[in-house]
Amino acid sequence: MKNKGRIRKRNRKIIYLKAIVAVLIICTGITAAEEIHVYPSSDPNGRAVRDIQNAVDGAQDGDTIIVHSGDYTDCVEISKNLAIRAEAGVTVRDNPMIGLPVFTIKSPANSVSISGFTIKRNSASIGIKIEGANCTIENNEIEGYNGNGYLTSGISLISSEGATLSNNRVSACITGISMDSSSANIYLNDFIGNSQDFSFGSNLDITWNTPEPVTYTYGGREYYGHLGNYYNGYTGTDSNRDGVSEIPYEERDLYPLCLQASNYVVGENSAPDVELNEALNGSVISGTINVNSTTVDGDVDFCSFEYSPDGMSWNEIGKAETGTFLGDSDLWSVEWDSTKVDSRDYYIRASATDKGGLTGSDLITVTVNNPVRNINTGKRFVSIQEAIDDTGTLEGHTILVEEGTYRENVEVTKSLTICSESGSGLTGVQAPDSGKPVFNITANSVTISGFNITGAEYPYAGIYLRSAKNCTFEKNVLSENFGGITLFYSCNNTISNNTACNNSYGIGLEQSGNNTISGNAAYNNSENGIWLESSDRNTLFENTALNNSRYGIYLASSSKNMLEKNEACNNSEHGIYLASSSNDNTVSDNTACNNSEYGIYLDFSGNITLSNNTAFNNTFGVNLVESGNITLSNNTARYNAIGVNLVESGNNTLSNITACNNSYGILLVQSGNNTFSSITTCNNSECGISLASSSDENTLSSSTVNNNDCGIYLAFSSNNLIYNNYFNNTNNTYIEGLNTGNRWNTTKASGLNTIGGPYLGGNFWASPEGMGFSESATDGNYDGISDFPYSFMETGDNVDFLPLVIPSSVPEDTTRHRGGSGTGEARIIPAVTEETAGTQEAEEESELSPDQGTLTPAGETDASEEPPASETPKDSGEERNGEEQKTPGFEIAFALSGLLGALYFARKE
Repeated sequence: MKNKGRIRKRNRKIIYLKAIVAVLIICTGITAAEEIHVYPSSDPNGRAVRDIQNAVDGAQDGDTIIVHSGDYTDCVEISKNLAIRAEAGVTVRDNPMIGLPVFTIKSPANSVSISGFTIKRNSASIGIKIEGANCTIENNEIEGYNGNGYLTSGISLISSEGATLSNNRVSACITGISMDSSSANIYLNDFIGNSQDFSFGSNLDITWNTPEPVTYTYGGREYYGHLGNYYNGYTGTDSNRDGVSEIPYEERDLYPLCLQASNYVVGENSAPDVELNEALNGSVISGTINVNSTTVDGDVDFCSFEYSPDGMSWNEIGKAETGTFLGDSDLWSVEWDSTKVDSRDYYIRASATDKGGLTGSDLITVTVNNPVRNINTGKRFVSIQEAIDDTGTLEGHTILVEEGTYRENVEVTKSLTICSESGSGLTGVQAPDSGKPVFNITANSVTISGFNITGAEYPYAGIYLRSAKNCTFEKNVLSENFGGITLFYSCNNTISNNTACNNSYGIGLEQSGNNTISGNAAYNNSENGIWLESSDRNTLFENTALNNSRYGIYLASSSKNMLEKNEACNNSEHGIYLASSSNDNTVSDNTACNNSEYGIYLDFSGNITLSNNTAFNNTFGVNLVESGNITLSNNTARYNAIGVNLVESGNNTLSNITACNNSYGILLVQSGNNTFSSITTCNNSECGISLASSSDENTLSSSTVNNNDCGIYLAFSSNNLIYNNYFNNTNNTYIEGLNTGNRWNTTKASGLNTIGGPYLGGNFWASPEGMGFSESATDGNYDGISDFPYSFMETGDNVDFLPLVIPSSVPEDTTRHRGGSGTGEARIIPAVTEETAGTQEAEEESELSPDQGTLTPAGETDASEEPPASETPKDSGEERNGEEQKTPGFEIAFALSGLLGALYFARKE
């Protein structure tokens, strides 16, 4: 208390003296105080006051010296009453040639102030030395160590009365403040890293805190009390969290600070400071609104909350009368159910009132976004899941979702329609937990429509259905999932017009039946586009499966499904693949193109109908491996390496097949008991039809084999029947290896043959030059059958005993083959002349010459009726026997057939 009394007396003296000085100035005409500016170089006006000492020497009592940013070297001695103030960025070091303190305030100087400097050492022992009275040293930073020595004292008081030292930072000195025969107020200073913070002489009157209690803000709250200084390394106790230690420092500073002085803002008493949480600004409002509020004593009485759509009409949200102390403020909150208002911007206002009646407030704009609506109840929700879980949402309701991106793993446990308002291009659902499905559906009769669905990882899918039925998934885009859509143990569901791309697989069914998959696009998936496993009686209609890394459409152990009008192209392995006893399926009107391996591939499957499919530009167009009872009709295979390929497959029926512009049209490998009719193979660069190790009643009839390098190729293939076909190729036949028992004609019988003649028998043998056997053979009785058989081999083992020739007349509306052009089509055969027309009918009825060969009832040629080999006419353009007659590419075909078999067995193992 004595110290406080002395300070008050001293302050009254100062005020009195200042008043006398003012009167003297007025009465005597003393010059008014001036500002003197110091620059480290010439100032903008060309003046050259370059050091502080020169400015001090030229100044008058009462002047202010302003030192501008820069580095200065000076030892400044002050013996006048001056204010010396630094701008930001001013550093002063002592002149080592002089060896004095950086600043010295000499007696009788009175009321000198020094503020804003950074003071550093060159060789001086003291930063600021004070010998004058009533000096103010504030907001300076004194750094005592320069790398090779320390300041003995940051600030030194010698016989100095009434000094005020505040808001200074004194660091790395031997002694922060040294004092002898002096009085001073010292507060809000930081003493950091000094050997000792102060040293004392005698006759001292020092106050180590603010002279009077002050209002200050600390940690966001207002307090009232004394503030001392901060001493680095000192720890006290602060149970009331006002920032002032309850234990004095060295029994001198009664109010030492817990943190550095910059954490304390001294000011007047004020109303509560209110700040609405920034997290609310621009985000979804639902539930709790929070406000941080502080007041002079931390004692907020209550907080009130309001909202307004226009800032004019206000609606009460609620009132909070209890807050939670957080250590730097009180947290007040109130519940607001924003689902009762429309989605738009609102003003939120919070007002905090303290016990003294002072009120502070804060206002922010927030966006209320309740984009999910139950159209049956009209209630709005923040999320899809919240709408589903709401007790007012009942079975059969519709949830409408506005555009935006929703980070949810949605559990659909009710029979609902969940659809987007704007479609998948603007409405997305992303899984925040990738270890779960995006939509996990366990209820029946659920519809999911119009979403962009992403983020489910193995083993889950964007839409994941288990043990449910009668669900509909349409117009969704599913990407970046493990699976796009997956059904397990689910039936009678509809998947339509979805896009499943960039997943591991697009759409998958496992042990699921009677589902309809239509109009979907499955592309760029790292496995398969669409797959079915152990799933029966499903319909796949008008889907596209493109650019998938394995298969476009894949069925495994799945039967009685219908695949119709699908497009499976540009896949890295197969277009459409049926495997592992996928039986009784119907595959019709599909397109399989540009696949790296097979267009349509049947593996170990049976009782399948393939009709009206197109396979082009694949390695293999249509491929059957170990598959039987397959019906192929009206299919087209073009621009493949092999158009139609059968490996170890039997009892199949192929009709109306077009296999053109391939390397090989149709290839059989180790396959028997297959029936081919109405086949067209043309423009194939190697062979039209190839049989490799394929025996036992393969039948080829009523077909056109035209404009191929080789018409028909047999290698180690026996007991096959080839009749009523039209051959017009560079080489109509190529025979290699042991091929026995093959029959090239049937028993002569009435019936329209392949070139419009009246009898069935053998084949028509043309050549691109128009000089084929059938084109030059004699037909004495005009029955359309050559008078002589046609032998391909000198051994006579491969003989057409009833080769067809140009008929004497062609019935109306009969397809007429063309020949001789080499263009892939047969030339028009002229009608019979009038001279021969009269005798044809009688001769046809009376003659069945044994010279033309007949078949026994068992189907074997009667050798006794067969002319000797030496008498059998030979066509030099058709004979193939011996190495010199081999056509390039046949060895490749035979090797390829073996490779296909090896590849198949390797895969099985």
